[in-house]
Amino acid sequence: MPSLHAVILGIALGLGLAGSHAASLAVDDARLQLLYRPESAPAAQPLRPVALSPNLNLTPEQLAIAARRSQLSFAAKLECSALDTRLPVLERAARRAKPDVKAEAEHTLSLARLRYTVLRC
Repeated sequence: MPSLHAVILGIALGLGLAGSHAASLAVDDARLQLLYRPESAPAAQPLRPVALSPNLNLTPEQLAIAARRSQLSFAAKLECSALDTRLPVLERAARRAKPDVKAEAEHTLSLARLRYTVLRC
């Protein structure tokens, strides 16, 4: 099999490019071959599925929660994540509530905690 250099030189001569033009193409081809060496290219990294790769930014508690919630339906996962943000707000509201609305705030908090337990979040 002829080298790329020989092929380019043959095409240049076939096109009627004589002497210096053909030599110029051959020099350009030699530069390209020096710049592009597929054997020196870095090896491709193997692809890892995203779902199976470990998330190293999670604490052990967060990993346990993620493992527990992996069995839940999509709707339950959404509700659990909403309760994750809602429960601290309700707890704070129950602590700061004035005596006349404290019972209602605690009732709302207990309903949210019950739903959290029923969903097995």
